Order: sequence, then structure tokens, then C-alpha cells
Amino acid sequence: ALVPSLSSERRRPSVEPGGGGGLDPVPETRTSAGRPVAVVQALRTGSLSSRRLQRSTTDDPARHRAPVDGPSPLQPGSPSGTARVRSTSGGGGTPTTPAAAPAGVPPAGPGSPSRLAQPRWNTNATARVSAASGGAGIDRGGSLPSPVSPVAADKAAHPVTPPRVLRPQARAQLVETLAAQREAKSTSAGLLTMYINRTNAAWAEKQVWEPPSVVRSVEARTWASTESAEVYRSDVLRKLRNGALAVQLLAGADYLPLPSGERVPLWSCDPWRLVEALRPGIMPHGAERIEGVGLGGRVLCNLVQQVTELVGAAGLSKLRVVLSLNADQELDMLQELAQHNFYGLSRSNVVLVVAERHPGFRWDAAERAFVRDDGPGAANHAQGTGFSMAQMAWPGEAFVLDEDCRKVALPASALEALDAAGVEWVVTRRCRDLSLLAPGGVLDVTALAHRLFTRHQAVRAGVIMDVACVDSPVVARQYGSVVLHQANRINADGSPKLAGQVSELQLADLSSPALQERLEAVRAKDGGRLVVGLGRYLYHVKALRSLLSDVRTVAPRLCLRRRSVSLSLEFAELTQSDGVAVLAAEARPGEAGLLAGPDSMETLVPVVMQQDADAGFRELVVEQVNQTAAH
Repeated sequence: ALVPSLSSERRRPSVEPGGGGGLDPVPETRTSAGRPVAVVQALRTGSLSSRRLQRSTTDDPARHRAPVDGPSPLQPGSPSGTARVRSTSGGGGTPTTPAAAPAGVPPAGPGSPSRLAQPRWNTNATARVSAASGGAGIDRGGSLPSPVSPVAADKAAHPVTPPRVLRPQARAQLVETLAAQREAKSTSAGLLTMYINRTNAAWAEKQVWEPPSVVRSVEARTWASTESAEVYRSDVLRKLRNGALAVQLLAGADYLPLPSGERVPLWSCDPWRLVEALRPGIMPHGAERIEGVGLGGRVLCNLVQQVTELVGAAGLSKLRVVLSLNADQELDMLQELAQHNFYGLSRSNVVLVVAERHPGFRWDAAERAFVRDDGPGAANHAQGTGFSMAQMAWPGEAFVLDEDCRKVALPASALEALDAAGVEWVVTRRCRDLSLLAPGGVLDVTALAHRLFTRHQAVRAGVIMDVACVDSPVVARQYGSVVLHQANRINADGSPKLAGQVSELQLADLSSPALQERLEAVRAKDGGRLVVGLGRYLYHVKALRSLLSDVRTVAPRLCLRRRSVSLSLEFAELTQSDGVAVLAAEARPGEAGLLAGPDSMETLVPVVMQQDADAGFRELVVEQVNQTAAH
């Protein structure tokens, strides 16, 4: 069944447009919390099952790599290229032949079909400031082919057939038929959307929602000058120095929608090329900028710089980083990491988890059922951050790279491996989060210390999430979720949950008119304010292991994407589980920027300019990007 059935505690109507309304519940095994089972189990064992990783031996490493699509027009190019410090008042260097890839990693493929895909940096051993005279902006190497004019011989060999002219009556019939088909298609899509909205909102409509309790940022600023703050900051540094604090980057679900309809992965996008392609009028003039490093590489360089400054090289050698990506990104990201020596991170401490992208399901009138959409034009979709988190608890899903850059599957799950290595807490961020590029954006010691302090004083939370307070529902939609308190939530012994515990609801959970009214009531009760999630989480490893030990913890959502219905599993679903306590802490003002579309370019430019002007970051780029590429 595509749609999970509904128990008395949490029910979701099934979607069967050809089945007389399709709202009859289907019996299905449930947990005590009433979580749906069928769809999540299908993801593990059915057509949407996750790809298993095999332990690497001495066989051909190419067997372990999934084919990927060609590079995006906005990617920085071949990972074997180097970064370049570019001045807007000078021209650029001349691109040369990229360095050879390490053993076990195939060289980058030929150039992409787009002119923007060509490498925009030189391959000298070090980054340099271009001193040649020239106009501002980014130089474009190469030349475009000259158009070829048709010749008379071609016209004679391929005569053009004149178009057929329809009679007025036949033309009118054709127009009427097309209009009827368009109306029928629109009506069907509308009905399917209605069923999907009912399915997604069924559980949330039965709950009692109140304004959430949030730890305010002003409290953190006041607390930062106390003696208690010094104690907890020292504890955070101790955890970081001993390898008890890890970082997880969720990159597989973050794509940037372009006006053309194309979606490009954020991890490999060069931010300056994004700005030039989407908002060329705001390109900065008179300032140097570093080109040729994608957003993911910038984030890892920033992380290495922060950890080195906080706990030195010895602490950096113990830092564990988990990269959650999808199969389309796998080959490029492995090449990038190997080519740039993991940006200074310890190779054995970088754990990778790859999620397959799957097509959706379309309605088959002959079968009277939803079938896998494998036809021409079908698109594959990422399953969401919740699926990536579920993979963290599945043995065989995580792997590392050996010295020959071949994949070696971990015998246990990623969470078990982290727990065995002594990791207590994991800082989780999404690639779309612009705070990752800011100083202290990945590991803010004071903010982490205050969250741990609050946890010890009140709710013993297993998950602590960063939130922001907004005054407009329109702004809240841009973040994709709303944070509320579930007033009717109870513990296993029947006692009510503490007021400090919150739940994060996706917009798909709030798609019914009844829930929209309740959301407005909550907003009015909280002084016209809504609390939104930022996709930043700090979770306790043992608590999450216990929560994800049951695959039925994560409840799926349905999405209508063009012609097919697909599944989406998000991290926010974990916060609705009875198996974990969740605490909300307000992020500092100005830290809520997300890279969500072309309108985000105005926010992106000053963040990247600040990073490019940092001397430590520039030195790290020269060392980890250019020098490793030269070798």
C-alpha cells in the first residue's frame, strides 16, 4: 500500500482515486504510538529499499560506485581543479590540465555541456591574485562555435513539408478535445492533492496544539557572562578534544530550484557562480574572492579551521564527521574528498551514508493501482533527511574510504560505530544553512554550552533543535516547518509531558483548513508570533539509537511532484515520537539564513565575502585545495 493505514490513535486515509473515494482504512500492524508501518518497511525491503554496501576487497573499486548524472552547470567543475583568489579588477589565470586523480578514483569526466561547467580556476600549486588587467567579473575561457549556415544541398536533400491546414470544423473539434483533456487532468490533480492533504494532516488534526516553550537567545547572552558558562564551555571543549562531539552534514536532500525549472545540488555549487548566474547585478566590485570551491568544500574548510583554532591539530585528528548524501552525488563527492585530502580531516573518521533516489508512483487506470513511475520523463527524488537518519541505524549502510580510496563498509550501523568510538553528541546541519559559512557557525562553543546547561536544568532532552521566531505566516512557509507544543502528549505512565517539550510539524502536516485555523489561534495566543525550525539539531547518540531501533518511528509523508506521488521522510518526524524529549532553543538574530532560491543571493553574498576575507580560511584553501590538487 502506498499510503499507511490508520489505527485508532494515528490514522491516515489511503489514496485510491479509482476506488470510490479511497478513504477506507486498511488494517496494518502498529506500534503503541500508532505509527504507520507499511510504507517505511517497504523502504527497507521493497522496491524502495536502500542499497546495501559491500565490504571492499581487492576487486575492481569501480564495482562499488553507482553511476551518476553529468555535472551540474553550476558546479565548480572537476574536483581535481584548484581554487583561485580572484580580484574583480584583474583578469584570471589560464586554465591548465587538471592533476591526476589518486589510485582507486577515476579521473573526472569530460567537460559538461554548459559553458558555466568549465573550470574557472587555474591549476597552479597555490592560489594567487590575478594581476592581469581586464574588466571586472569572471573570465570565460574558450570560444563558442560559429553558427553553421544551411546550404542549398541540405535543403534539396531534406525538403521541408508544408504544415497541414485543418478545416475550421476539425480545428474547433481539436481545440474542444484539448480543453476537455486539460480540464480532466486539472480536476484529477486537484482531487489527488485533496486526498494527499487529508492523509498528511490526519494525525495532526487529532492533537491539541499550544504555543511552544522556547529558550530565548537573550537568556543565552545573559548566561554567557556567568561562572556556570565557563564550566560548560570547558566541558564542550573537553568533549571536542576527546572526540565525544561529532558533526553530521545532511547534503543529499538540499537542491536549489532555478527559474528554468532545473534543480542543482547545493553541495557542489560554487557560490560565486551561483550569484553570477542568478543575480549578476549584485556581484561585488573591488574585492578579492575565492572561486572554484563548492559550498560543501567551504563548509568542511570552515569546520577544520574552527576545530584547529579551538583544540589544535590533536583534537582535529579525533573529530568524526558523517556525510549523508544521495547516490547521484556519490562519485563526485568521493573524488572531491580524495583529491583534496578530505580537507584536512582524518580519512578514517569521515563516515559516508548514501541514500538512493527513487521515482514516484503514478496511477495506472488499467491496474487500478499506483505503480512505480519508470516511464520516459520520470524523475528520481530524494527521500528526505528522515530517511538519512533512519539509515544511520541500519547496519551496512555506512562506509569509509581506505588508503586506495575504495569503499569499506562498516560492520555495524553508523550510530553504533559513533557510540563505540565514544561520541556522545552529534551536531547536525543541512547544506542549505548559510550559518555554516560564518565564523563559529558549525561549532559555536557558547551556544552548545548553553544548550547543554538548559538540558541539565530542565528537560533531559535527547534532541535540542534551533528555532527562529517570525511574525508572518508567509515567512514561516519559507522555512518549511512550524514548532508547537503537543498538549495532549503523555508519558508511558500516563503523566503529561513537560511543557518544555516541543514537536516540529512539516507544512504537509498543516495542509487542512482545520489545522490552518488552529495555527492562527496558536499564533494569536503567542502574540502574533510563530516558531519555525531551522534544520539544526543536536542529538544524543544513545537516545537516537534507542529511538531509531524501531523502523516504525519515522512516519512518511506524501508529496505530489508533477505527475507522480512520492514519499518524504524528514528529521522533524522524529520530534513527534513519544520515545524522545525535544527542547527548542532560539538561534541568535541574524543566524537564520537559508539558501532556498534565487532570492537568497542577497543574503549569500555578504556571508561568502566575509569568509573569503578571512586570512585563516584563505590559507587553508591554499593548503588543502590547491596543494593537494597539485599532488
